[in-house]
Amino acid sequence: MRFTSTFSNWMDKLLPAFDESPGKARVKIAAVAMVYNEALVLPYFLRHYRYLDEIHVLYETDSTDESLEILMRAPNVIIEKCHIEGGLDDFEKINLINKVVQGNKADWIYVVDPDEFVFPPNESPHDFLKRQSRDVVRSAMFQVYRHRSDKDLDPSWLPYLKGPTAIRTCSPPKRGLTELPIIST
Repeated sequence: MRFTSTFSNWMDKLLPAFDESPGKARVKIAAVAMVYNEALVLPYFLRHYRYLDEIHVLYETDSTDESLEILMRAPNVIIEKCHIEGGLDDFEKINLINKVVQGNKADWIYVVDPDEFVFPPNESPHDFLKRQSRDVVRSAMFQVYRHRSDKDLDPSWLPYLKGPTAIRTCSPPKRGLTELPIIST
């Protein structure tokens, strides 16, 4: 897949809404993601999360596609090359992610896969996270399945969600966590 940096500017129109209100402290938001052969979805992922202060990517060196080249073009991405011996080991993956999270100075950190997109309900992510009184925000998950042969896949288009409840805030669980919608492809 050939990466193109030519996108329509729909996100540019939304970015001013993500600016903090004057006089309020700025909330720093980062993300941590592990990448292995994700060239197909990375343009969508990077486009969606370009409002973040930092995207820390754990890049699996066994990747054989254009993932690294795509990541190197994104201004807010920090790439850490890593390798999990013998393939995917969830314990090792969690250890790698935890090291990054512990060393990060952001106020909030999304831990996501490259095919997961967080959508705060009806406000900017900065405003949503600024008003949270808890340490953890849990995301509700919606599964969306597409195939690479779908001709309407274009990272510059807004996501198409069907129905009035396709994206909504879920009721907070009993332990006081706040839920935030997330889309996973």
